[in-house]
Amino acid sequence: MRINPPVRTFPVRTILVGICLLAAGLAGTAGWGQAAKADVEVYKVSGIQVDVTADTATTAREAALAQGHREAYQRLMARLVLDEDRAYVPKLGQSDVAQLIQDFSVVNEKASAVRYLAELTFRFKPEAVRDLFRAYRLRFTETRSKPLLVLPIFLSETGEVLLWEETNLWAFAWAERDLTDELVPILIPLGDLGDVAAIDVQRAITGDSGALSDIALRYGAEGVLVAQAGLVGDPVDGGARLDVVADRYDDSAWRIYADSIVQSQPGGAEVLFGPAIDAVVASAQADWKAANHLSFDDQRMLSAIVPVTELGDWLEVKKRLTDIASIVRMDLVYMTRQYAQVDIGFIGDEERLSRALAQSDLALSRSALAGWELRLSGATGGAAVPLQDFVPLTEQGSQPLSETQSEPLSEPGSGGLQEAPAESLSTVE
Repeated sequence: MRINPPVRTFPVRTILVGICLLAAGLAGTAGWGQAAKADVEVYKVSGIQVDVTADTATTAREAALAQGHREAYQRLMARLVLDEDRAYVPKLGQSDVAQLIQDFSVVNEKASAVRYLAELTFRFKPEAVRDLFRAYRLRFTETRSKPLLVLPIFLSETGEVLLWEETNLWAFAWAERDLTDELVPILIPLGDLGDVAAIDVQRAITGDSGALSDIALRYGAEGVLVAQAGLVGDPVDGGARLDVVADRYDDSAWRIYADSIVQSQPGGAEVLFGPAIDAVVASAQADWKAANHLSFDDQRMLSAIVPVTELGDWLEVKKRLTDIASIVRMDLVYMTRQYAQVDIGFIGDEERLSRALAQSDLALSRSALAGWELRLSGATGGAAVPLQDFVPLTEQGSQPLSETQSEPLSEPGSGGLQEAPAESLSTVE
C-alpha cells in the first residue's frame, strides 16, 4: 500500500508590514470588492522546491521557508504584473511577504541534522496583493484565459518533420511541463489516434482552420499554438542552435514568437528545449497581459440589459459576473419577464471588460435598441426590449466611475447588491 506524505497547512499570522501600503490605497479597498470573487488559483503559487543546509535543522528550515516566501512572491509578481512594470515591483523581505500570504503548505518534507528539503505551496490574499498594486500604481492582470493547445512540431537534424511520431523530442520536452497554472493555461495533446485523425503535421504548419478547430475542440481549448522548432548542429558536439517560431490560431492568426536559442552549456537537445519553451510560454503570457491589464486609474460604469426567459437565467449571469475580477460594482436596477437591467462598475475599458466576460462565457455587445446587452454565450432567450422601456446610462457608452459611485460587490444578501423589488421578481415566469 502506498501512503501519500502528509500535507501540513500553516495559517499566516498578521504581521505589521515593513513597507507602508498607502493609506489611501487601503481606504480605497471599498471600491474594489472582489476579494472573495477572484479566481483564487491565480493567487496560488505551487511547486517551490527548497533545499537548504545550515548549522542546525531548525536554522535550515527557517532559511528554507524564507527562501520559499521570496520565490513565491517573485513568481506571483511575474505572473500578474505587466512586463513593462516589473521594474517597479518592490523588493520585500519574508515578514513583508508574509503580510500578503493567506497560508502555505508543505509536502515531501525531509530533514537531517543540518539540511532541510521540501516542496512548498503558497496562497496569497487577493485583496492584500491588490492593495500593493494600488500603492505602487502597478498594472496587472488576474483574468485567466481559456486554455490554448500546443502542437509541437520538430524539424530534426536529419531533416524529418515530426508531430505525432515517438521520435519527436520537442514534443516530449513540452509533455514534461505542467503549464495549466498560467494566466494562459497551455495544454499538451495526448497524441492518441483521435489526435492523429484530427490533424497532421502539414495541416498544422499551413494553419488549416478546420483541422485546427477540430483538435482544439477535442481539448476544449480556445485556440491552438503551433510551436515549430528546428535543430541545427549536434548538441553533443556543442555549438548547436534551435530555431523556434510559434503561431497562435483562434479567431485570427498571428506569430507570437520567432528567435533562435544558441547552446551555451554542454548536454543534449534538452539544454536548448527548456529555454525555448520558457520563451514561447512567456511570450504567450505577455501578449495576454498586455491586452487585458487593469489599472486602478481607469474605473468606469455602464448599464446593460440581460435578456431572460426565467429567473434562473439572471441568477446564472449574476454568478458569473461576481467571478470576474475587473468588476467592482454591480447593481440590479430592474427586472421584468423579458429582461433585467444591471449597472456594472469595472476597471479598464469596454474592450477589456468584454474579453474578461468572454472567459466566463458571457457576451457583451451593443444593442441597436437599448445600448449595451449582456447574455450568456450561445443563449438566444429573451425578447427584444422596447425602446421606451429602457434608457441607456449614456448615449456614448460607459462613463468614469467616480469615488462616490464606487461600492464593494457584496456577498448575496449582505445589502451591497441591490436586488429587484419582490413584486418585479414575481413576474418572471
